[in-house]
Amino acid sequence: MDTIGVAKNRLIEMLQENRKKTACISRLGNGSQRRGVKLDPNRAWQFVETLVNSYPDMKKRIQEIAGNNITLVTCETVVCYGNCDQKPHRDHTYGFGRVAGFVIDLDDRPLYTQFFEDQHGERLSAEEPRIAMDSVLVYDTYTLHAGSGARRFPGIKKSKHRLFCEFTDTSSPECPSILLQSGSRMRKRYPPPLGF
Repeated sequence: MDTIGVAKNRLIEMLQENRKKTACISRLGNGSQRRGVKLDPNRAWQFVETLVNSYPDMKKRIQEIAGNNITLVTCETVVCYGNCDQKPHRDHTYGFGRVAGFVIDLDDRPLYTQFFEDQHGERLSAEEPRIAMDSVLVYDTYTLHAGSGARRFPGIKKSKHRLFCEFTDTSSPECPSILLQSGSRMRKRYPPPLGF
């Protein structure tokens, strides 16, 4: 098995381990559930780095969004049960160019993430958002977006291993507030900056 396959399998194993003891379940108003499982960025780092390095264009885009002195600050997966389409939202209120999201389906299935504006903030149609049909993407987490639009594609299987990673500059004064808005907290220790 190649290094990319090894990295994916190891991350899936880590997610399965954590799912048994640290799963956080949120109930949605439509009777559905979202189950989130977080990984320690320090444990996941070498495998995430392998995946990012295997997509040079994605790595460059991460740098364009959040700068050079950035590190992995969050790493988690979310599994949906029922109709889990989200409402359009931004992950924080601090504007573009702060946090780069790297999302990958470890089973190589389409992500179906919905985007309601482009990378420059130009609004798209609410009825016809841009839907990510690839299994990996990088985006600015301030971009107006929503979770899986898979309901538009009847008969597909829901993914259990969509990995959400966030990269930002932890030396920024706003970093603690940005992470808090994104559902995380500052840690005492992070992996080394993503090398470019």
